Order: sequence, then C-alpha cells, then structure tokens
Amino acid sequence: MTSLLSVSQGMNPLDETILAWANALSHPLFLQGMAIITYLGSSEFIILLMLITIIALIIFKRDWFNSIFILWLTVGGIVLNFGLKILFQRERPGEMSYIEVFGISMEIASYSFPSGHTMRSVLLFSFFIYLSYTYLKNTSLRLASYTFCLLLIIGVFLSRVILDAHFPTDIIAAICVSISWFFFSLYYLPKWMTKFRLTDRFR
Repeated sequence: MTSLLSVSQGMNPLDETILAWANALSHPLFLQGMAIITYLGSSEFIILLMLITIIALIIFKRDWFNSIFILWLTVGGIVLNFGLKILFQRERPGEMSYIEVFGISMEIASYSFPSGHTMRSVLLFSFFIYLSYTYLKNTSLRLASYTFCLLLIIGVFLSRVILDAHFPTDIIAAICVSISWFFFSLYYLPKWMTKFRLTDRFR
C-alpha cells in the first residue's frame, strides 16, 4: 500500500516555475561547473571535511565542544535526512538512484524529499559561519567567510535544481530543516553536555 505520508509525485506551481528557468540554463560548460559544485554536498566531501575540521579543532584549539558539535550536526543531519526520505518517499524528477558512499552502493532507494546534498551543505557551512563568528576577530575576514559560505550553499542549491536531481521544493524543505536542526542543536547540545557532565570530561 502506498504510504499515506508520501508527498504528491506531481509538481506544484513553484516547482514548475523554477524548473522552467533552470532548464533554460543548459550550456555544457555551465552544467559541468554545476556538476563540480554539487560535489560539495556529497557524503564523501562532507565526511572528509568534517573529519579534517574535528582534527584541526582538537590539535590547534583544544576545542572539544565544537568538535562534538560538528559531529553531532553532521551525523544527526544524515540520520534526520534519511528518516524524512523514508517517511515521505517522494520520487526524484529523473531516474531513481540509490544511496552511495565512497563508490559503494547500499542498494537503498535515495528518495527526493528533502535534498540530502542541500541539508549536508547547509549544516556544514552554517557551522563554519558559526565558527567564523567564534574565532575570527577581524570584521572583514569574518564577513568574507560568511559570504563565501553563503555562496557555496547557494551554489549547491542551484546545482541540484539545474542538474535535475531534485524538485525545488525538496531543496527549500532541506534548507528549512537544516536551519532548524542547527539552532536546535546549538541550543540543546550544551545543556545536554552539562547535564551529563561531558563538559568536565573534555576540558
């Protein structure tokens, strides 16, 4: 029986309007650039960058909280995205694909709603914006970091639509869920760590 929670397979007017604009951007060089940008939201890139960030925070800053924070954000975001995909089961605009990590196919259908690439990139680059606010004292450098991260988020957003990997509403939902998860984690994680005395252990 079809899931009662499934999102309608048809496009809504917002999807149709944005996709009509995206389909006009079909120059081969532009599409090649979008393919490179979309890699920034891949599981492989996000996991590697997360691990590098954790190592750097521990070695250079002895910052255990933010090391745990980025791990919590990334892993929790992946689990949340997978749960929502299974819950809504919206088919992709193109052919159905399977979840693949480091070239290994897990033979699990990768549904469209919400966009995993977008969720992962929004969470990671939101963390870098937060980290810039925490560590960068120079206002110009801080603004440059904010701008760079926002441009990367927008780039991944556009690439998923232009490459016909997602409906625009999949991506809008992913942004909303990611921002909610980020601020939920930022508010509650310190409280939980204090409650279970983890802050004392990682000083």
